[in-house]
Amino acid sequence: SMSQFMFGDDMFVAPVVAPADETTGIAAKTVWIPPGKWINVNTGAVLGGPADVTVPTSLAETPRFVKMGSVIPSKPLQTGAQFATANDPFSELIFNVYPSASGASAGSTQVYEDDGQTNAYYNSEDYVKLAFKYDISDEGVMTSSMDATGAYDGMPSDRKIMIKVHNCPFIASDNVRYDANDLSC
Repeated sequence: SMSQFMFGDDMFVAPVVAPADETTGIAAKTVWIPPGKWINVNTGAVLGGPADVTVPTSLAETPRFVKMGSVIPSKPLQTGAQFATANDPFSELIFNVYPSASGASAGSTQVYEDDGQTNAYYNSEDYVKLAFKYDISDEGVMTSSMDATGAYDGMPSDRKIMIKVHNCPFIASDNVRYDANDLSC
């Protein structure tokens, strides 16, 4: 579709660019779903591709889709901010896990960070790479790990790391093991 945009291999958005129905305030957005299983982040619906799908959408939201099995890193929006910039240091990082619909699932991501102000990363290893991975067994036992390599001047000495598992009714909460600070499901 001419009005949807991929962000890497694991996420895409499909902004509504048509008028909404005057009575309901809902627009019918046709979205092309790439091959694989995708989660509509706004509704939690699981969609299979490749396929064209009509998604009823309010003009107040942007349809967002994440590939099942992926991990999408994010940071919380600051109070009063409309968006964050890449050079804003973060004290909290969220790993959004979107496991398969049932049974075994695994995924990983890597986050790059530098001081956001200088070109020190270019001539040296003045940056950090955070590698996060998760694994969910057939029995619904989730394990996760994170490894940080590198450093840079001005790097926060500590930060809050949160793992947020989406669409996870099959994971028993007493079967989750993690090595981060918080877990929410």
